[in-house]
Amino acid sequence: MKGIRRQKQYLVKYQGLAHVYNHWVSETLMLHESPSLVEKFNREHQIVTWNPEWRLPHRLLRKRRLMSFSHQEEYPSSNNDAVPYCQFEWLVKWRGLDYEHATWEVDSMKFLRSPQGQRLVREYEIRHQKTRKVSDKSAKGAFTELQKLPPGGSFRADDNMLNNVNKLQEFWCKNQSAVVFDEQDRLETVILFIKALSEHHQPFLIVTTSAALSQWEVEFMRIAPSVDVIVYSGNRDTRSIIRTLEFYDESGGILLQVLLSTMEIVSEDLQTFKEIKWEAVIVDECQSRSMNTNVALIKVLQTNVRLLLFSSQLKDVVAEYQYVLSLLDSSGDLKLNLSDNLVKLKESLSHFTAYGSKFGSSKFVEYWVPVPISNLQLEQYCSTLVTNTIALCSPSKRDGVGALLDILKTLRKCCSHPILWTCILKPQSLRDSKHLRSCSSMGNHFQAYAFWDRPSNGSSEGTPIGSILEDFLAQRFGQNSYEGFGATFDIMTKRQATMDRFNSKEGGEFVFLLDIRACMPSIKLSVDIVVLFDTDWNPANDMKALQRISIISQSDQIKVFRLYSSYTLEEKVLILAKHNKNVESNLRSSSRATDDTLLMWGASYLFRRLDNYHAEKSTASAADVSSGQQRLLDDIVKDFMAKLLDVSKNNNEHDSIISKVFHSEGVYHSDCLLLGEREVKSTDGEERQIYWKKLLEGRNPRWKLLPGSTLRSRKRVHYAENDEPAKKHQKVLDGSDSPSFQPEVEERIQAPGSKAGKC
Repeated sequence: MKGIRRQKQYLVKYQGLAHVYNHWVSETLMLHESPSLVEKFNREHQIVTWNPEWRLPHRLLRKRRLMSFSHQEEYPSSNNDAVPYCQFEWLVKWRGLDYEHATWEVDSMKFLRSPQGQRLVREYEIRHQKTRKVSDKSAKGAFTELQKLPPGGSFRADDNMLNNVNKLQEFWCKNQSAVVFDEQDRLETVILFIKALSEHHQPFLIVTTSAALSQWEVEFMRIAPSVDVIVYSGNRDTRSIIRTLEFYDESGGILLQVLLSTMEIVSEDLQTFKEIKWEAVIVDECQSRSMNTNVALIKVLQTNVRLLLFSSQLKDVVAEYQYVLSLLDSSGDLKLNLSDNLVKLKESLSHFTAYGSKFGSSKFVEYWVPVPISNLQLEQYCSTLVTNTIALCSPSKRDGVGALLDILKTLRKCCSHPILWTCILKPQSLRDSKHLRSCSSMGNHFQAYAFWDRPSNGSSEGTPIGSILEDFLAQRFGQNSYEGFGATFDIMTKRQATMDRFNSKEGGEFVFLLDIRACMPSIKLSVDIVVLFDTDWNPANDMKALQRISIISQSDQIKVFRLYSSYTLEEKVLILAKHNKNVESNLRSSSRATDDTLLMWGASYLFRRLDNYHAEKSTASAADVSSGQQRLLDDIVKDFMAKLLDVSKNNNEHDSIISKVFHSEGVYHSDCLLLGEREVKSTDGEERQIYWKKLLEGRNPRWKLLPGSTLRSRKRVHYAENDEPAKKHQKVLDGSDSPSFQPEVEERIQAPGSKAGKC
């Protein structure tokens, strides 16, 4: 309205009060009431992140009466409804905030009288009714097999899951410790096991890594929301508050049902843990180094059942088997000798194994698929090296200014798709890349596929790979061929609806696009094939992310196809991983020697191919490859389809172009040679300065496809009035329609309304 001047406002948090009382205050009033606070805010340019969840009550910790019974009878509540009746005061823990932010609130508050608030009141009363100072262990009785999984919550119910829960219950009934080898479903199985024993009043202790604490908490909320779970973490003062408010009631009865913590905190507060008699002590991620250091401490805790969870098989090392067996042997009946051989130790461990797969029969079988880069990508790759001759030939042993880091990232973008490398492209470049051409054959064989990718090789700048994949799928197979979402798609209800549409298979979608950062335990997909597209510098990280989600498949093993550019640094990353020499994901801590090892691999081969291409008189398109490369690509696609259809079982894997690898404990095992290893001479031990000078000095190629120089700037393109860009479904974000990439324009185009956080 005219005449009304807009005024700055401040969202004010009042000292001693919960966030539910926050409200906006005009700058005029703030300057009048607290000018020093405004001055401090403006001086320090404070930008405080505020989460609306902080206004939501999470738990009720304590209850105290506000008035005596005599005063309560005198209170005229029935005659004065305008004044709320306050009988009790509750100590409220707020969602997303630590215990030190808990506040006392009267029971007449609106949020406590709401259905959610009343549910918290009932949960508080139930917890206190269940307290027991002593629980009779003999009350377990004989083992009775469950006929169905306990109701409530959201989880995948199948016979295999039920069988595994019954096996855990059988060990528990016998007061026998157990070990589980499960790379994917161990959280779900253990939570259902605890849920089935909810009437037993001694608490369960779950010890895991710091990174997995939130994962366990989320899974409990999804699968068994009725189970009371306390996360015991934070600094010493925070943990003291948790012990005071959550461990015991006023009469000394134990309140805990499930306690989640880390091995480091168990070590620090060992005396506290020793004083509690646990129904079972469950140790997750036993194979990780952080757990191995102090895991022996669980032997001093009071429990008859220890459950050790492994996401992979043990190494074939005698000492490792002896150590695990010593943790499982609570009675001391097991006699271990240093002279015991591996066969005998494996036999002993089999008596403690509740369930788990053998090595080589993992739920995932991974293949590394080489794809030759196109002519345009070849020129981009070589141009990047030529342009950075000075940095590559530098005698410095350190990459002080980050020049090599920039080269590595640029080459990775070139390998993934030419549109990520530069802003000026030939029209067909958007639709054709080394990965997309090899994947297009998959649509001819109807199966369910999941594509994993990361946005623009970890960069927030530019077009995400997921956008290119969307455009390719829409043009090649139609707009209704895929579903998916990215890491920024936060609305859980829409996420679930997207997964439900895909899993139902009613709409014909056969591809699910998923940002690798969106892999959470809440993701449930029904797929047969996983394709890793534009993967991590450390390939083991992709498999870890894959293990965080639940995949339902009719196959015993889920095929995972990792696409990589042959004869490039992408291939060298996999070669290093095969020899247990992983590259750091952020590259920040990589040495100059590692950088040169990656950059030198295949460079000579690619420049020979470039020379041959430039010597040809025929004009080829950006997407074309030489006749020899085309024959190779045809052979790769043939091998690819044979593995998809399981018609290559009798073939010798060593003769296959596609390499089959095994992954265990973050380590890859394979004696198969990658494509480049069969033809490229290793550059290990070669003097890098001499190598780069011989390869790059004096080169001044006349590019056929590049615009003459490596452009770094980005230019926004405005459509002409008569342009009618094709419509496509932006289902990966929100299901709304928005323009696709314009194939007739030779610049890099960001679709209006699209977001950079898309898959």
